[in-house]
Amino acid sequence: MKPSRGIFDLVADAPLDDVAKFLRREYRAEGWKVINDQEIEVNGAKGLDFLFGKDTNQKSAGFSAQENEAGVLITVRYSDNTRL
Repeated sequence: MKPSRGIFDLVADAPLDDVAKFLRREYRAEGWKVINDQEIEVNGAKGLDFLFGKDTNQKSAGFSAQENEAGVLITVRYSDNTRL
């Protein structure tokens, strides 16, 4: 079987700090390990860049988010190599 990979965007109607707290809390609660946890600023807008790994990093979930006029734009990247 081939690994499962993908990327998609979504918009959250919540402050960036709440999005960050939610991701940290929920992924850690499900046994994911933090690989990268950065808060960033791009052109004056607050953002974040998270990467979580699970099953000796055979599974990964990455999140990049930035505040904009619509809320928080989140780009989600995921990979599951356990099916290699």
